[in-house]
Amino acid sequence: NDSALLREVFRQTGAHIYLEAPDALIVGGGLVTVHTVDGGQRQIRLRNGTVVDLDLPPISTTVLDAGTGDVVLG
Repeated sequence: NDSALLREVFRQTGAHIYLEAPDALIVGGGLVTVHTVDGGQRQIRLRNGTVVDLDLPPISTTVLDAGTGDVVLG
């Protein structure tokens, strides 16, 4: 369950990597949801190439529009 190892395996298969941090990430329905325990600076890479820089508080959940990167809830 090493998230860095899993990201590398997925990267080698051509999967899109949204986030390098070991946070919980759910994508679907036009939304990207990030839950972080530690918080801090995060860079989300959307499938369309948009990069969103966020400063997330500890123990928080943030919901982004998957197309624009705009914060919908958080």
